Amino acid sequence: IVIAGTDTLGDTSWVRYIDDVDQGGGYACRLADGGYAVLGTSNGGVIFVRKFSAVGDSLWTYVSSWRGPVSAVIATTDTGCAIVGRIPDTSYDFGLIKLRGDGAEQWARHYHDPGVDESWARNAAQTRDGGYIVCGDANGYLDSYVRLIRVNPGGDEVWARVYTGLVGPHFAAVRELQDSGFLAV
Repeated sequence: IVIAGTDTLGDTSWVRYIDDVDQGGGYACRLADGGYAVLGTSNGGVIFVRKFSAVGDSLWTYVSSWRGPVSAVIATTDTGCAIVGRIPDTSYDFGLIKLRGDGAEQWARHYHDPGVDESWARNAAQTRDGGYIVCGDANGYLDSYVRLIRVNPGGDEVWARVYTGLVGPHFAAVRELQDSGFLAV
């Protein structure tokens, strides 16, 4: 993974590399403290996050005991971040891992729906109450679906929905609306 910081004119300020990563990795977000979290996998699915300062200094690296393909890393209001994907890979479930601002794992959850065969969390957003809304896709024996899960700040499921019909391949983004509903795309 190559990480590059630029100035306002696009001129390179710094470049950093993360070696030994699986192909297809490299998700990033800006954290509440001004630093950056970079998400990827290595060694066949081991999940990691590396935090960089605003000037590109490596501050910490989190390596998960969980494996699985990842889809996004989002900033959280407490200077931490959350990781979404199909975690753990063997269960084909929505997965969400919450990291504190110091890179320590706060909690890790996977959300199974017995009505679908496989599912994959594609993105998430933190909600105003500190919980999360997670979006993605699911497959059953006869059809494909899109899926939303609402969790509380501790990662416990509040509700889950599977939508059928002309819904497309997956929800790629989700946000909380002003009326506390959600918009998934």
